[in-house]
Amino acid sequence: MKRPIKACLAIDIGTHAVRAAWLSCRRELLFIEQRDIGLNRKNTEEVEQDPFEILQASQYVIEAALEYAGAQGGLDQAAVCAALAIQRSSVLAWHRKTGEALSPVLSWQDTRGNI
Repeated sequence: MKRPIKACLAIDIGTHAVRAAWLSCRRELLFIEQRDIGLNRKNTEEVEQDPFEILQASQYVIEAALEYAGAQGGLDQAAVCAALAIQRSSVLAWHRKTGEALSPVLSWQDTRGNI
């Protein structure tokens, strides 16, 4: 039986897209999936994003990566690490008990919090 490739699952939640990728321990790109996300520039100071769009895009790319791993004979079982990169200092308020978003995501590009 062929041994699964040891790999790392990388997830990048960026300003314009969410990506999930499998990289081999030899730094070879094995798989990548991307889902674009919107950016709402209300004016020069206010830049927001839809928290549910980011969540749905994240779920989509992670599910695609796990589906790929399963089709490769258990790549997910041979994962030696996972990496997560997220947007700089974007801010979102969540309801403590329900987990519901209480606001849009204030992008790191939003200047309303600057003093």
